[in-house]
Amino acid sequence: MAGKIRVVVVGVCATGKSLLVRALSEAGYDAHECAQEHSYVPAMWGQLCHPNILIYLDADISAVKRRISEAWSARDLREQRRRLRHARRHCDLHLHTDAISAEEVRGRVLRFIGRWAEAHGRDMLRQREVLE
Repeated sequence: MAGKIRVVVVGVCATGKSLLVRALSEAGYDAHECAQEHSYVPAMWGQLCHPNILIYLDADISAVKRRISEAWSARDLREQRRRLRHARRHCDLHLHTDAISAEEVRGRVLRFIGRWAEAHGRDMLRQREVLE
């Protein structure tokens, strides 16, 4: 997909990754979810997806329990965050989704991508095309 901004979304379970990827794809971006929270390979997100922009979505334990299961534990969340540590250090945008709607997440991310595109121009995209 040369010429498109490739956005990769990572984060703990129940943060809205799938919804965001769908919204970004509908907006014309080359968007992908990377299941980094389930992997023991710290840099899987970069090795498999080669993003221009890495988005990290986060939520606290009460939000995760509310969204998927009361059975979720703080230990589960800590383990996912441990697996995501590398991605968090390298992300371009870290967004907590606890108290905001999916539409607000979409809006914030689209504004961020717009600012990123203005700052980086098309040079970053051309560099990726040469590498692929």
